[in-house]
Amino acid sequence: MDDVTVSSRSAFDPETKEWVLAQVYGMMGGAGFKPQREKHISLSSRLPMTIMGLNANSRKGPTIPQAERAVIRAQVHRIAAGENGPELSALLAQSSGRVSKLKRLHPNEAEPLRMRLREAADLLARLSRPAAS
Repeated sequence: MDDVTVSSRSAFDPETKEWVLAQVYGMMGGAGFKPQREKHISLSSRLPMTIMGLNANSRKGPTIPQAERAVIRAQVHRIAAGENGPELSALLAQSSGRVSKLKRLHPNEAEPLRMRLREAADLLARLSRPAAS
């Protein structure tokens, strides 16, 4: 057993929440499992619910958290601005993977970033070719 999720259309009052938790812990203990209580979290639908790095309670479906999307955009901007020097090739590969992840859930945000990365990769390829004599 990895995760247990309990949900309701309306908010639990404190007594109901305590009863539900007791039922879940009792059920797990009765089946021979020892829950890690320090990992217990309680979330509200008013806040982003992050599961495996994705916001799970968006009306649009799963989304990448805004902060992570901002990091991806900033990394692509730094590459396009040429601020990376010798590690540009490795950073291009890393950024390409991050933009691919972004494309799965936010294709409209990813496409302009993908075009900027292509331009940077083309420039790097031209600069690394030996000059014709």
